[in-house]
Amino acid sequence: MKPPRIRGSLATMLACAGLTCACAAPTYTLTDLGTGGASDINTSGKVVGNDGASPWYYDGTNRTKLPVIPTLILQPIPGEFPVDVTPSVAWAINDNGRIIGEGFSPGPPPQPGQPPSNFTGFIYDGSGTGIMVGDYGVHGPYGVNSSGTVVGNNFIYAGTSAISLSGGFNVRAWDINDAGLAVGELVAPGTGWSSAVTFDGTGASTLLNLGTVGTSFGVRTASAALGVNASGQVVGYVLDAGSSPFPKVSLPFLYANGSAIVLGSFGGLTSQANDINTAGVIVGSSMVADGTPHAFVFTGGALTDLNGQIASGGTGWVLNSANAVNDSGVIVGEGTKDGVAHAFMLKPATDNLPPAINLSPTGTNLFAGESFTVGVAAAGSGTLTYQWQHAGTNIPSATNTIYTVAHATVADAGAYRVLVSNAFGTTPSASATVQVKVLPDLHLALYAGITFAGPVGASFRIEAAQHASDTTWQPLDSVTLTTSTYFWLDTDSLQHPGRFYRAVPFP
Repeated sequence: MKPPRIRGSLATMLACAGLTCACAAPTYTLTDLGTGGASDINTSGKVVGNDGASPWYYDGTNRTKLPVIPTLILQPIPGEFPVDVTPSVAWAINDNGRIIGEGFSPGPPPQPGQPPSNFTGFIYDGSGTGIMVGDYGVHGPYGVNSSGTVVGNNFIYAGTSAISLSGGFNVRAWDINDAGLAVGELVAPGTGWSSAVTFDGTGASTLLNLGTVGTSFGVRTASAALGVNASGQVVGYVLDAGSSPFPKVSLPFLYANGSAIVLGSFGGLTSQANDINTAGVIVGSSMVADGTPHAFVFTGGALTDLNGQIASGGTGWVLNSANAVNDSGVIVGEGTKDGVAHAFMLKPATDNLPPAINLSPTGTNLFAGESFTVGVAAAGSGTLTYQWQHAGTNIPSATNTIYTVAHATVADAGAYRVLVSNAFGTTPSASATVQVKVLPDLHLALYAGITFAGPVGASFRIEAAQHASDTTWQPLDSVTLTTSTYFWLDTDSLQHPGRFYRAVPFP
């Protein structure tokens, strides 16, 4: 989970256009995790969160306050020594129990209008030791994967040293998957707009191609990528820079297989997608018309308010934001219980959902010899399997989320769809039509010819010989000049390995 980044407002209800719901969202049993809010949950159900004064840890049964953490500065400031830090924010926890966040170390009070210089990032492994990642505004850590690689404000830290992120003057990584793909945002010099990006292990950034997602006036959007799953599917928000006058409109997006869609809105203020699990279940927050943020789950092409999905334990609650979802579909976040801020955990009351298509394949139009790829994003209980079909027939070995043809032929044209299956059913995607065009056969020929000049009305005989020294020349044609310069073409020249030409005037 990343720090909350709710932005802007939305004046009118935005439908989830173009999306079809293959199955309803599950219902949930709610567990009250105490005051504050929950930031992240790992695969074994361990949770971290914050209560406004200090962070806490939930082991599946009990919630405890994180202790004072002895830390070490990675890049010591001259004259400073290792210090203790009492953390104030826990942002994420990985599958091995590594917790990251930000906190205060002993130091002088901040200058007026300036952030405290002793507000630093920490890594805590539960053993009573930790590492301070850096200074405020430079190295705040926000995401951690199973191997312990940490990403944050302008850095990737793999356990020995920090690698700087590149691509702009203000760069943040909010999340990282186990393959080492990090996602975040950067502000390019001279633009002022943030852009959703991915980062590789060297810190190099690549802009996400969001197309016109989120634009109502064709104006460039600001965006940020907040979560990434094991398949490299990315979620976040886009800000419509063209919406007018203010505030600007922000919407949640899903990016998969080179395409992006907007997930929709509940119609009040802005929305964002915070996290996505391996099964493609997306969670986030969207404000309703009265300005209250509501937690949502997105599955099967439908945005569902989690406040209407609580089977038990929800009395007195308003769920404001779903911040993280693990691979079992358990969701954590924050809301209010009887008007007091509380953290919640939602466990699916039904865990037998068949596959649902979040993003269907899209068709294309290409020439023979070119390549094309069709892809799908789906959600559902348990393990999902895929089988691509062409014209209704299974394609051998086409069992991934994408199917690629490197060199298309006319035989590859037609309708493509994928069957997504799990233990509870099979769901077909919508069909995508691929058109393969063939260039017409071209017959090229190179002909010889001559250009000569003379008075208009003069007549000439065109003659040819195999060698310039020949004494016998073969007459080929007779022409009368209609212009002072004349071009004559020998359409029979392809039948001869070589020819010399001359124009002989008639007497």
